[in-house]
Amino acid sequence: MNDTSLLSAANNHGDTKREIILIAKRESKRLRIGLSHLFQSYFKPLILQLHQHYPNVEISVSVSDSSNIEVLLQKGFIDIALIQKPYLREGYDAISFSPIDLVAVINEQLPESPHSTIPFLELGEFPLVLLRRNKDAGTYELLVDHFRKGGIEPHIVMNISQPGVILDWLESGLKAAALLPASEVDPARLAHCRVYDIQAAPQIFFPAMVKMSVVSYMKEMMDIVQSGYPFPAGHIT
Repeated sequence: MNDTSLLSAANNHGDTKREIILIAKRESKRLRIGLSHLFQSYFKPLILQLHQHYPNVEISVSVSDSSNIEVLLQKGFIDIALIQKPYLREGYDAISFSPIDLVAVINEQLPESPHSTIPFLELGEFPLVLLRRNKDAGTYELLVDHFRKGGIEPHIVMNISQPGVILDWLESGLKAAALLPASEVDPARLAHCRVYDIQAAPQIFFPAMVKMSVVSYMKEMMDIVQSGYPFPAGHIT
């Protein structure tokens, strides 16, 4: 091998070594997040602020329902789950946030209430579209149980796993009502639906940041959470 070949081989070796170092550094700052459909809007500011404050962190986001996200977490495919607080906590560490209010979103074709709030049990008489996860019990079963404890068999016409799909279909003319987390409903974006607060509403939606007990939280994300998440309305960083 001549001197030129030796120099080229040395350079290639050096480039490869530097590339391996860069990859290692990049991987050490990668965060794999599982995000529930249920709280996409609620957790959006957290993820955006993480990116804004720590642009060196590569963020990978998988969006699904909470039951699927829990499976990804258990199998090690994600590092953090932003989901409904798990019913069974064994093996998990969780940071729980304040529960999110329940609101009613009603297509304009249904009768309008004369009040800004609707009693929870009255909503059981409406044709309802409820959120339901793909497997295991969740908010659907909780809502149905609350209706039945009040002596009402709810009139459920459809169940869908994503709040965004429910809102889109109600806006498109689905003659029904939905019970959704307030964080996922922006009345200003709804031209063909009315949004009501719910009187005597049960607490159903419990957002949480969850990891496996054997895995550490990423410091960058914890710094944001500990600074006071969820941020106040109109919070700008």
